[in-house]
Amino acid sequence: MPTVHACTVKPRKKPKTITQRLLELSRRLSRLRLFVLRSLRNLSSRVSILEGAVEEVALLRTQLAALQGQVAGSQGQIAALQAQVAGSQGQIVALQAQAADNQGQIAALQVQVNTLQGQVQLLLQPLNEIIEQLQSRIGTVVTLETDAGTITGTLTFVGSDFAQILEPTGSIALVRVQSINAIA
Repeated sequence: MPTVHACTVKPRKKPKTITQRLLELSRRLSRLRLFVLRSLRNLSSRVSILEGAVEEVALLRTQLAALQGQVAGSQGQIAALQAQVAGSQGQIVALQAQAADNQGQIAALQVQVNTLQGQVQLLLQPLNEIIEQLQSRIGTVVTLETDAGTITGTLTFVGSDFAQILEPTGSIALVRVQSINAIA
């Protein structure tokens, strides 16, 4: 009896179809949309550009799904679908160019955000210094010069933007850190 040897043949990877390429590009654009939404929520005028591109991709996906159903149902429609795919490729190239432009805009906006964050830190630095000075004096009698006048009493608590003073009369005063001009 002859010996039969089993051998396995690895299937060759099929080259990606235009449809697969379109879907892959659509997924990439979706990820780009998510990044923009998370990073630049406060920049709605710039985000609307990207949302328009994402909506266009979603429309292309819907159109492509309809075209795939037609291809499965009829050989005669394959030529028409190929023509539409060629048109879609032009749109994809345009979307890629728009995505590249959006990435440039995102980078510019990120620079602006970083600059603004630096400016905010510079503006908050004097307030942070006042808060640190007050925290080191908790439990002691302090005199605070404010825009509204002078407050003297025992410093009992310091919050993120206020100080709590127990006045000699027993009243509790809350003083905004931004209004403190001097501490004695």
